[in-house]
Amino acid sequence: MAARTADDAEDEDRERRTLEESLNRLREDVAGLKSSIAGLGKRGAADARAAADAKLDELHDELERLAGDLHRRGEDTLAGVEQRVRDHPIASLLAALGLGIVVGRILDRR
Repeated sequence: MAARTADDAEDEDRERRTLEESLNRLREDVAGLKSSIAGLGKRGAADARAAADAKLDELHDELERLAGDLHRRGEDTLAGVEQRVRDHPIASLLAALGLGIVVGRILDRR
């Protein structure tokens, strides 16, 4: 029975070493996986930031284009109003007078 116990102890020792080796490999794999995931997160964040910056640039360009369009429309409208005032000065003066009276009454009620 002593021989059997020595064999059992040897088997247990071998199993313990195998488990320790497996555990060490598992620790290394987990550390490598952790490093890979951290790298992916950093790359993902960098990609997301680059995409956000590109979208921001696109929106900025669109805003500048819209502001330019609005400015041109305002200038065209102002030129049209100036031309109407030149073409019809009396009617423009009466319209301004009427508008002034309406605004004055509205403000007077407050």
